Amino acid sequence: MPLRKRYRIDSFGSGTLLGRGGSRTAPTTEKSPVLNMSHSFFVEPRPLLPRPLIVGAMKKHQRRSDCPINFGLETFGDLWSLLIVRDIVYFGKRTYGEFLKSDEGIATNILASRLTQLEQAGILIKKPDVTDKRKEVYELTEKGLDLIPILLEMANWGARHDPQTGAPPDWIALVNADKDRITRLIRETVKRGGSIFVGLDSVLNQLMNPKTE
Repeated sequence: MPLRKRYRIDSFGSGTLLGRGGSRTAPTTEKSPVLNMSHSFFVEPRPLLPRPLIVGAMKKHQRRSDCPINFGLETFGDLWSLLIVRDIVYFGKRTYGEFLKSDEGIATNILASRLTQLEQAGILIKKPDVTDKRKEVYELTEKGLDLIPILLEMANWGARHDPQTGAPPDWIALVNADKDRITRLIRETVKRGGSIFVGLDSVLNQLMNPKTE
């Protein structure tokens, strides 16, 4: 039978060990509620138990269905993934810090998680910055570039139905006037590191200042 130790718990939750040699204060292993009076009780020593394992923590994701729309939603249908792709396509953002400064105010842990998920899904690729090897930049893969038509359609839908839209109406009209050509131009520009609105090689600059052969 294990040795039992006798404690008295005072009103502040501290323990006093009682025995033949007098008493001495000993910390309790658990917080006790504040008591209005002192009392004595016996405590059985508790063996140390291992922490329980989290069952299913590494469980493989189960697809809800084989519907192509469901596949798209499961890949990039959260609140943030397409905004990261948008930042690359429209504004030429490529680094963690640049994504973090976007107007929507994504949290750091969510951004890190979404970047990892988009990499694992084959939409983004991470590589060292050619100008600074200490930095890493994100680029769209061919699979990621295939999302450009979806972004254009979402922007068109939002511009049409959101009374507070920030979409430039001239740009929306320009895209709709020749969508196939504009889509190809955006893809080619983003693939070589450009974007729609930012930079000398932006799609907007190319359309406003076409090169003469």
